[in-house]
Amino acid sequence: MRERLVADLPGVWAGPDVVLAPHIPHRTMQHLAEAASYWLLLAGAEAEGADHARRRIIEALTALAEQQDDATGLFVVGDNVLSPPDSSFTINGLGRLALVLRAADATGPYWDDVGARIRGILAAVAGALRAGGVHTPNHRWEIASALTRSWAVLGDDTLRDRAEQWLAEGLDVQADGLYSERSPNYAVHVSNPSLTVMAQLLARPGFLEIVHRNLHVHSILTGADGNVCTLQSRRQDQGHDFPLAAFEPGYRVAAHAFGCAECLAMAERGAALGGGDPVELAADLLSGHIDDQPAGSAPPIPGGWTDLDASELAVHRAGDGMLVVRAASDVAAVGRVCSGTNHEPSMVAYAAGALRVAGARLSRRFFGLGPFRASSIERDGDTVTLRETATAGYYQPLPPDRHSANGVYPLEFEGRFAARMAFSERSSNDLSLDTRIDVTRLADGLRMSIATSGPAVPLCLELALGAAPVAVDGAVEIVEPGLWEVRGDAFLTVADEQWVLEPSVADLVGDGFYEPGEEVRYMAGSDASAGPRIRLAWRSGQALDVRLRRLDA
Repeated sequence: MRERLVADLPGVWAGPDVVLAPHIPHRTMQHLAEAASYWLLLAGAEAEGADHARRRIIEALTALAEQQDDATGLFVVGDNVLSPPDSSFTINGLGRLALVLRAADATGPYWDDVGARIRGILAAVAGALRAGGVHTPNHRWEIASALTRSWAVLGDDTLRDRAEQWLAEGLDVQADGLYSERSPNYAVHVSNPSLTVMAQLLARPGFLEIVHRNLHVHSILTGADGNVCTLQSRRQDQGHDFPLAAFEPGYRVAAHAFGCAECLAMAERGAALGGGDPVELAADLLSGHIDDQPAGSAPPIPGGWTDLDASELAVHRAGDGMLVVRAASDVAAVGRVCSGTNHEPSMVAYAAGALRVAGARLSRRFFGLGPFRASSIERDGDTVTLRETATAGYYQPLPPDRHSANGVYPLEFEGRFAARMAFSERSSNDLSLDTRIDVTRLADGLRMSIATSGPAVPLCLELALGAAPVAVDGAVEIVEPGLWEVRGDAFLTVADEQWVLEPSVADLVGDGFYEPGEEVRYMAGSDASAGPRIRLAWRSGQALDVRLRRLDA
């Protein structure tokens, strides 16, 4: 590990693209200062480039001090100006550096100067962090860990008291082991490292046990391609691949703390896939929180079904194959698509052999309410059932005692649009579309059965295929390169594998579509899938049963 980090860290602090300038975000400069410091500690004071590293550290710390607001000490360059949570990311890094220097017994005039500069930055912002607020769940743990590290460096007990005030709200870990945002990105970069720090500095071993459990859940959610499932996420990573490699430092800390062979094996797998942040790894190595361990063998990730009820997920693993079925009740609960909700409309992800179905979506033209997003999920054996009721209506006249002489009424949002019509004071005639989807794992593939009741509306099932080249023939029509509309049995060739898609409904029509919903389309936006995809269009009133089978299994 030491040799690896000595080789990797210069890419952070001495690479050809590394610059120091007033407009460079404070988090980048903090990362640079840490990288150069840890490299210097690992490579040795006499290593070639040591003088360059020393200059870089001072330059970065000087620039960080210059970016602090005179009144608050918060940083003024970055994503959010004068943000206590955003500043906490940088303070966490600088506090970590100060504590690593202490653990490594880095002394002498140079390191004393570095330590004094760090303490000056931390002291200048301490009051703002102590008084500052947040706006997302994970920010509480980021600011609490920054306060904790600042307390450990500065010795100001009021900083620890404020951290304890945030922690008194209770950690937002769900019963299934994921945090309330259910995001791999925020677990790996915020919640897990923050709780790990506070477990160590505040003597809260239970926090590290929470992190350990969270890591094991993410092991289950990691596919054979080295990507962690994000269908359950409520944050920006939903709908995108998230790399296992980013979890490497966390797995190594857990492997060291618990002697966990599975975490060590996952760490080694992450390293083989590109590796985690070398700065974080170096800090943990120098602090004694990870070992320079060889690759270890571990029991395989458990096969069969895992139900993550709080995250509305059912996951099946078999060898390298993986099936994920999910509900997405957030949009119905809050009445709109917005940041902080689990709004990505893919309901199924499937991987087997060389085939990858990145997402299955069901669109319908029903009052512009957007694609199917299940409000409930139930599993019975190998069948997972998703259900949703979408409702819209027509409003009746206002009661006479609510009439306004000038025709002006309150502006309200009724779930689809806003108008000065006092919707909440009117009765309505509602129309509902009930949808049930059964997803069944087969020995040689997958089956989806879709049934609806309610008004007759156009429906379209879309299967987004993975990045591997796919050839499609049979009863299909090529709409555009990489988009096929199915009329009957369709045959897929992936690598040397043959798959068949068999729809049961006789009246497949040639009007495939994706409908993102009025509130997305109104802003000229779309969350449509990109890349190769297959779609089947029909009208409600007849059930669709479609099988995806591997012919040479």
